[in-house]
Amino acid sequence: MKKVLLLFIYFITFQGYSQKDSIVNYLGRKGVVIKDKSKATAFEIITKKNDTLWLTRRFRRNGKMFAYWHTSDRGRENKIGESILLNNLGKVSTMYFYNNKGKKHGRYISWFDNSKRNTEGLFLNGSKEGVWKYYRFNGSIASRVFYKKDSVVKKYFYNEKGMMIDYDENFCGVKAKFKGGEKKFNSKVQNIVDNLGYKLKGKVFVSFNVDINGRITNVRIDEKLPKKLEARIISFFEKIEGWEPALHMNRKIPVNFSIALNFRE
Repeated sequence: MKKVLLLFIYFITFQGYSQKDSIVNYLGRKGVVIKDKSKATAFEIITKKNDTLWLTRRFRRNGKMFAYWHTSDRGRENKIGESILLNNLGKVSTMYFYNNKGKKHGRYISWFDNSKRNTEGLFLNGSKEGVWKYYRFNGSIASRVFYKKDSVVKKYFYNEKGMMIDYDENFCGVKAKFKGGEKKFNSKVQNIVDNLGYKLKGKVFVSFNVDINGRITNVRIDEKLPKKLEARIISFFEKIEGWEPALHMNRKIPVNFSIALNFRE
């Protein structure tokens, strides 16, 4: 006999912010503000720090923060100073800075989930400038790229031993893809919708990584579900095979994906 479960959007309620000095927005895909909370994939809290500075913090549906930055007004667009992205472990994954004109300016650095350095370089008035270094997941240098006002001047590729190798355009940017295409992957995902053993109504948002070996790892569910149901969904995704990893600047990199499972009674 199937168990019936009605899904509700699960958002953490934050207290301690006066309506006058803080704003809460619900966000759809690509961070667009929407009014319908039931369709939101995330939310943000914008808090007034002083007369010229506002702090924006973004949270996943389960209440975990994944980004924060400052702006010069409550409009959340005129960024200034430090901007931070957090990974699913709550650690800093990307750090960069904005000048008083709202352009990226200064040091840029990012890290993989294993805390190894991913990318480092410099922005000047919104453009990449000078040497940028791109590292492999194991920490070795994969490439050095020289920029002048966002244009590539030179590229140098290195093998695992640090020796320079011939440049290959195919290693610069290849998206992670599922063998057989997106439709084939979606058909596999549909199996869990049809065969869970629970009769659900609503959406379950599932995020996962495709690692450098093409395996699905770090499966996460933002909804608050029964433990057995959550474990079944996670196990299902972890067993899916057939992904090819992403390539970027002469290295394989892990990529994050998010998908909505749509359930109807």
